[in-house]
Amino acid sequence: MNIIQVQKLETLGMIAGGIAHDFNNMLTVILGYAELAEERPGAPSEELGEICKAVHAAAHLAQQLLEFGKRTGLEPAALDLGAMLADIEPMLRLSVGAKIITQITAVPGLWKVWAPVAQMEQIVVNLALNARDAMPDGGNLTIEAHNDTRGGRDWVCLTVSDTGTGMDEETAKKIFEPFFTTKPQGTGLGLAMAQATVKQSGGLIEVRTSKTTGTAMDVIMPRFVNGIEAGKKADASLRSQNTKGQGTVLLVEDQEHVRRLVAYMLGKLGYDVIEARCGTDALAAAAQVKIDLMLSDVVMPGMNLTELIELIHETHPDAKIALMSGSNDSPVENLPMIRKPFRLHELAEFVATALGAGQRD
Repeated sequence: MNIIQVQKLETLGMIAGGIAHDFNNMLTVILGYAELAEERPGAPSEELGEICKAVHAAAHLAQQLLEFGKRTGLEPAALDLGAMLADIEPMLRLSVGAKIITQITAVPGLWKVWAPVAQMEQIVVNLALNARDAMPDGGNLTIEAHNDTRGGRDWVCLTVSDTGTGMDEETAKKIFEPFFTTKPQGTGLGLAMAQATVKQSGGLIEVRTSKTTGTAMDVIMPRFVNGIEAGKKADASLRSQNTKGQGTVLLVEDQEHVRRLVAYMLGKLGYDVIEARCGTDALAAAAQVKIDLMLSDVVMPGMNLTELIELIHETHPDAKIALMSGSNDSPVENLPMIRKPFRLHELAEFVATALGAGQRD
C-alpha cells in the first residue's frame, strides 16, 4: 500500500468518524424521546419499541463507521463470535454476492474469546472475500463457530471454508508472509495482519486446502474466562433497581437538542441540573452554585475539555467528572464515559456510579 493510499484511508477514516459522532448525537435524541414516550399512559408501545430497535440498529452502523475510522474497537474485549457473526452477516452476504451460497452458523452456548472486535470482524470479512475470489463462477461459502477442546485447553474455532480453487502446497506455506499475494491488485497484508491479531490474542490460524475440494481457514482462539463476566451480571442486576438521584449535575453539551434531552432525563432521575453550552458557560454557572458532578460532552466549541476540567477542579475540588461522547474517544484517561446513544436506565446507572466512584484525576 503506497503513501497516497494510506493518506486516502486516513482521510476517509476521519470523515467516517466525524459522521458517526454527529449521527450518534441525533440517535441519542430519537432514542431518548421514544423511550420517554413509551412511559406515557396509552402510548403506542409496540410502535415506539420498534423505533428503539431501529435506533439500536442505526447505532451499530455508526459503530462500524467509527471502527472503519480506527477510532474504536481496537482494544480487546470479551467477544461472542456468534453474536459478531450475526451482526456482520448482512454485510458479508452483500460482499460475497448472490452467486455464492452462504451459510453462517454458531453453536448454542459458544464460549467467548478475548480479542479486538473491529479487527476480528475485519478478519472474517477478509477471509470471506478471499473465498469469494476463489469461486468466480459461484460455489458454497460456509462460516461456522464451535467450541473445541484440545491439548487439555478450551478453544473456540471459527472456520471459513469454500468450494473454490484451492492452493498448492508451496502457496499455502507463503500466504501469511507480508506482501505475498496471488491477486493482481492485492497488497499481501490481509492474512499477515489477521495472523498477527489472532496470535496476539493467544490463538492461531490453520489452513486446510486442496486443489479439488477448496480451502478452509480455521481461526482458533483460547476460551475467555475471568471475573469480567460476573461483573457484567452484577451491572445488569442494577437495571431492575429504581435509582433515585441526588445532587447537582453540571451538564455541558453544545448540541441544544441533545442537551435538552439529557437535562430532562437527569431531572426525571431526581438530579438538579445546570445546563451549559460550552466551557465558558460551564465555568460561569459553576461559580454560582456547588456542583456534585460535571457531565460533559468530549467535543465542544472554544475551551477544550482538559482545560475545563482543570478549572472546575480549582473551584470545586470535590466534584466528580464524567464524560459522554458519540465515539469511544476520550482525551482524558481514567474518567468514566458513556457512549451515545444511551437509554434512561443506562444513564441512571452511569451517573450513580460516577458520583459514587468516579475518578477526578
